[in-house]
Amino acid sequence: MAAIELFTAATPNGQKISIVLEEFSIPYKTTPIDLGADQQKNTRNYFSFKDADEKSEMVQWLFFQNAGVGPMQGQANRFFRYAPKKIQYGIDRYQNETRRLYSVLEARLSEERREYLVGKSGGKYSIADISTFAWVRCAPWAGVDLSKFPKLDAWRAQIEARPAVQKGLLAPNGEDQIVKWRENPDVDDPFKSRGNYTLLPIFFLSTVAFRPSHVA
Repeated sequence: MAAIELFTAATPNGQKISIVLEEFSIPYKTTPIDLGADQQKNTRNYFSFKDADEKSEMVQWLFFQNAGVGPMQGQANRFFRYAPKKIQYGIDRYQNETRRLYSVLEARLSEERREYLVGKSGGKYSIADISTFAWVRCAPWAGVDLSKFPKLDAWRAQIEARPAVQKGLLAPNGEDQIVKWRENPDVDDPFKSRGNYTLLPIFFLSTVAFRPSHVA
């Protein structure tokens, strides 16, 4: 049975996903959607929002991660861990920029009753949290001390405690790299794979959706 159910239409956005799945020989089943009838809209909004303002806010925080946290922390990782020659300017530049971005997240999560990045009345767990969390929990590997951001660290711990998150963190080889590093800070590189894996980028698109086949 296919592990991926692809809700799609014969559009460029839909076809680029099915092409990638075929190129990687990943089994999937398709469910056609009628764009004219607005079937592409996820009425259940598992990790999104129905309210237009909240949805807009979620997209803004997603771009904050995509254009800010990810690239800057990625460079901090590179200069701090992987550069063949230590360049202190590069280390300081990107660690400090990562800290600045974390301070924005810290301020957001310091708002009264706020538990998640987006939503009214404290917010709701959404793809904005999922996307940002995956980077924030790797802060120590970039040389950034999360204890300096107590609200952000508490948010990280809350998400990390979710059973589905814990399972997801074991992909692809059954190990959680950050837990491995926490247990042994002297480990050479917890991100070195035990096998040859290819990274398959997954994009959130307005005209296509992935859903595990067991979800009703």
